[in-house]
Amino acid sequence: MCAYSRLLCSKEIDIVKNTINVLALLAIILLMTGACETLVDDAPPATEVPTVATPAPTRGIGVSRAEMQAVLEEEPFGFTFNPLSHLSDGSPKLLGYSLEEGQEGTVELIGPPGNLTKINFAALFTGANSHTSLSRLTEVAFRSVPHEEREEGAELWVVEHIPLALEEGPQSARFDDICMQMKWFDNLHIMTLVVERCAP
Repeated sequence: MCAYSRLLCSKEIDIVKNTINVLALLAIILLMTGACETLVDDAPPATEVPTVATPAPTRGIGVSRAEMQAVLEEEPFGFTFNPLSHLSDGSPKLLGYSLEEGQEGTVELIGPPGNLTKINFAALFTGANSHTSLSRLTEVAFRSVPHEEREEGAELWVVEHIPLALEEGPQSARFDDICMQMKWFDNLHIMTLVVERCAP
């Protein structure tokens, strides 16, 4: 039973729901980057000082971290970013998220600051916030390809293929050397968009 009023109790329930949604989004992002695959047996001994491996030089997607972060800090995103961290292979990773009701989402910007190698974006996709989520997905798709390739319509591909992702499963596309994949997690009502350089 609520100690104060039904209104207060309702707000508390909404906060819990938002927190659960964001945690689900973060779990999906971690699975997408393989962060959950690290085995305890692979951990260094307590006396050994862990070091961050230097990643091999790679070709990125042609978009800078600063450009994407600036876009994601503005509306319709309003993301907050954690301090820079690294994946197990040494690749820089910047995690951003939004806790605002109806705008829950997470993003990982992976790779060097001047040329990201991968973007993992996830948004809650329900009736109440589907318009905002659609705007976010199309904006990420548009901004994730280099300027000279934007006329090829990555954002239009997102709009056209969301119904297919919902009904048929993951959808993939290639824009020159940039590959995109959308995937729908029905039980969580979450749509993900992965952007990365296509394998040779």
